[in-house]
Amino acid sequence: MCPKLDIENSQLKNETNLMRFKLLECRQKVIQLIQMYDGQAMLMNNAEGRGSDTERLSEFIGDLLNITLIQ
Repeated sequence: MCPKLDIENSQLKNETNLMRFKLLECRQKVIQLIQMYDGQAMLMNNAEGRGSDTERLSEFIGDLLNITLIQ
């Protein structure tokens, strides 16, 4: 192969690996958020009957968007 193509190929592999790592980080954060909100929902349902699903969903989506913007 041409040295220039080797360099470009290497750069693309590095960028791909970085994106995979960032996606993995996002996935882990999303799982943590789901567990956190799931725990809050259980507490709210046990304490007050049924909590505000719309409010919790809104907070959850807001936190997901923050993860996306930070990454």
